[in-house]
Amino acid sequence: MDKATQENVTYWETVVQLVGSTLVIRFKIRELLMAKEHSEGRRIALREVAERTGISPQVLSSLCSPTHAVVTNTAFVESLCRFFDCTPNDLMVMVDADDVAICHVDALYPDRRR
Repeated sequence: MDKATQENVTYWETVVQLVGSTLVIRFKIRELLMAKEHSEGRRIALREVAERTGISPQVLSSLCSPTHAVVTNTAFVESLCRFFDCTPNDLMVMVDADDVAICHVDALYPDRRR
């Protein structure tokens, strides 16, 4: 992460902490993808989402991870909203940072091996 990006992240972390608690943005890509698959009656791979949105599979995978910090831009948010036919409020949610670990796969399945 370059210095300007780090300063931006530090600024927003400070702003969020001043509000009261440490909040983080979580993308609801998996939930939206499941809903789209159900409505279209077919399986949709992240690779297809990547091809249709112009966002790399690696970035999409990172956005799907509740514990992976990702710096993104409004073009990605707009592209995902167009793909899922939703608003940014449908795509993202603010959650308490302490609750994020509970969502992580490793926390849900401690015996799982990689």
